Amino acid sequence: MKDSLFPYSLIILFLSVSLALQAQTDTGKTMYLDSVNIKAYYGKNFLQTGAAVNYISPQQLAAFNNTSVLQALNATPGVRMEERSPGSYRLNIRGSSVRSPFGVRNVKIYYDDIPFTAPGGASMFNMIGYYNAGSLEVIKGPGGSVYGAGTGGVLLIHPPENNQRKITATLMGGSYGLFGAHASAAVKNNLLQYEHLQSDGYRDHTAMRRDNFSWDASLRSTEKNSLTLHLLYSNLFYETPGALTSTEFNANPRAARPATPAFPGAEQARASIHQQNILAGLSQVYTISTQLKNTSSLYGFYSYTKNPTVQNYERKREPHFGGRTLFTYDFKAAGPSLLELNAGGEFQQGIFRYKTFKNRAGKPDSLRIEDELNIHQYFVFTQLNWNYKNWVVTAGASINNMQLDFKRISTVP
Repeated sequence: MKDSLFPYSLIILFLSVSLALQAQTDTGKTMYLDSVNIKAYYGKNFLQTGAAVNYISPQQLAAFNNTSVLQALNATPGVRMEERSPGSYRLNIRGSSVRSPFGVRNVKIYYDDIPFTAPGGASMFNMIGYYNAGSLEVIKGPGGSVYGAGTGGVLLIHPPENNQRKITATLMGGSYGLFGAHASAAVKNNLLQYEHLQSDGYRDHTAMRRDNFSWDASLRSTEKNSLTLHLLYSNLFYETPGALTSTEFNANPRAARPATPAFPGAEQARASIHQQNILAGLSQVYTISTQLKNTSSLYGFYSYTKNPTVQNYERKREPHFGGRTLFTYDFKAAGPSLLELNAGGEFQQGIFRYKTFKNRAGKPDSLRIEDELNIHQYFVFTQLNWNYKNWVVTAGASINNMQLDFKRISTVP
């Protein structure tokens, strides 16, 4: 079966106008706050960006516990991050995950200009550890032209800065078997990190364990050209206890889903997820002239998942790769006006293989379904930013194309 979604359709994604308000100044004393540079929509700062953008700084991330970025994101208006099981997340931006029963969908995620979201639309956000994020930017609402035809929003993850030589080590512990360890070494433009996190969980059958390794390196850094390398590996395991009825909850709120005459309980089925992910990407910023700059990235992503449930046992292999390029031209207009043009494109290809078996006490039994999905998508975009005095005008458009080839390999009816 072959289907084409949005075939070469032109989508006008946004036209936004914002007016920067003048703040009253105290004639007796004037204070200047530190400026915040952002990458969202390439507007450089909040006053040059005609969109709802929230910046979560390293200081804001450090204000909460170092198990995940959940609390820092939940402190952002309009954003709700949920943890249905320890290590399993949903990301809701202005109601974007209403139709997502699990996982992060409908939100586009980038890691230092590298596409992190798979071509099918899902994001393995649970592979990101607390120490992998140096700062975050949240774009609320549709991502608009430069990020494709997404409808939920955009999350930009910036890796930690590596501007000094140091070695750090951290240990932490808490109730319900919580234990974490982190070690990092920053030397010669290389940042190596290892993070371990485990917990027994509050409920029965809610144990989790995650090991993360990351390598962020600056391979070249000159006035005209910078090249960075990112390598992330995650080995994640967590148990899924299942839902309880009100009667079961009142009897024991810490219990896992019990067995029924038709299905085994969560513990008997060993319902859980074991997921291994690896991301490798290169990102380059090249200054062609004083007015023209290019930002490009290439990446490869491999994900392997084992997921026994109360009925089935699923194995998934989801490799995908792609790239992105952006040209920025600054017209350098004279006077108080500033005109900037952004144009580029993004491409992703994924070949996914799914096998579903009958689950027999946490082990695969007879094969039920085997499918192969070949997904490729691309979009080209352009965006114009115009700043005149206190006015900010942003207009953009993109052409989006997605194709899905579906093949059932198994012969079982």
